[in-house]
Amino acid sequence: MRNKRCWAIGLLFLLLLSLVCLLAFGMGPRPPAIPHYIRVLIIKNADSLDIKIKRPYKVKALYTDELIDERPSLPATRACPTLAGLKLGENEYKLAGVKLEPCREKSIFINGCPYRGSITLIRAPNQTLSVVNTLDIEGYLYGVVPSEMPASWSREALKAQAVAARTYALYHCLVRRKFDYDVTCDTRSQTYKGLKSEAHRTNRAVDSTRGMVLTYRGKIFPAFYATVCGGHTENSRQLWNIEMEPLEGVKCPFCRGSSLFRWEAHIPLVEIQKKLSDKGYDLDEIESIRTAGINESGRWQQIKVAHYTGELIIPAHKFRYIIGPEAIRSTKFILTVKDSTAHFRGKGWGHGVGMCQWGAYIMAKEGYGMKEMLRHYYPGSRLSRKTKYYESR
Repeated sequence: MRNKRCWAIGLLFLLLLSLVCLLAFGMGPRPPAIPHYIRVLIIKNADSLDIKIKRPYKVKALYTDELIDERPSLPATRACPTLAGLKLGENEYKLAGVKLEPCREKSIFINGCPYRGSITLIRAPNQTLSVVNTLDIEGYLYGVVPSEMPASWSREALKAQAVAARTYALYHCLVRRKFDYDVTCDTRSQTYKGLKSEAHRTNRAVDSTRGMVLTYRGKIFPAFYATVCGGHTENSRQLWNIEMEPLEGVKCPFCRGSSLFRWEAHIPLVEIQKKLSDKGYDLDEIESIRTAGINESGRWQQIKVAHYTGELIIPAHKFRYIIGPEAIRSTKFILTVKDSTAHFRGKGWGHGVGMCQWGAYIMAKEGYGMKEMLRHYYPGSRLSRKTKYYESR
């Protein structure tokens, strides 16, 4: 009887020990995700540029990854295109492009600016150089978040910005696999300035949301955002023919407190005529300008420009970019023409789709958290950590 009791106690001990081990494994730190690399176009159509690499690096062929050279470092060197390929200092490579891969992070300088990851030099048919910076997406976000939102803003707003920026970036990685780059470094995609823009507070916001993305019906979508929505975010269908619930537009009672909520612009008609003509529109002296087709968010859909020989009808968002998005900050405005000058009085800054950044800032000040911000500006979306999007290329 005693032997049976000892055997039972021993078995129970082993079972308890196994359970403790399983719980410890389940509650332990999550294994790190495989890094996902993003390709950022940082320079386009350059006649030449300066490159410096502080550590040992490899030179590989652009499309085959064939190892061409290995060197201990690269002092400040001029790179330029040639008839046959490109030249890096005294070395000429008769290839369409080369990859420069340093052995350590933060080793590359392009025109004096430091970058993480590696660099690809691509020679264009017009004998200019383009530069693509390839790096882990979290390192990329270190440079994006402080470039898109002030690092001094609240932690919750910065975290919401990090999630939106990561989602936007990963979406473009998925849809641009056949191209030489995924995103640009300017407002055509997301502003990215490399290492020089990084800040401790924004790096923490990126780290605390590592791997977090927004999805809709199980798929990543382009999580757009804009500076100030002017009281109502825009429907993406109006601009890019993208129809999905998270980007349909919502009311925003928060950004009214922004110093950028209202704006004015006063532009001579002759200047508007010149800018339209420079873009290929055939028109004579402008007689009047009218707006047409206001939508649910309060933005105009069309601009009608009457001139002596006819009328030009142009989409409002295209008109804004031709005249200048810094002057006409949104398509939500009141327009009057007086004394040969167009007077714009508007609300908001940017295209207005997705998260209103100033709205997120005010929400954070009022005690809202990151999840509430994302839920408000991207209704119907889900916040999740999708490791499958972090597979290496």
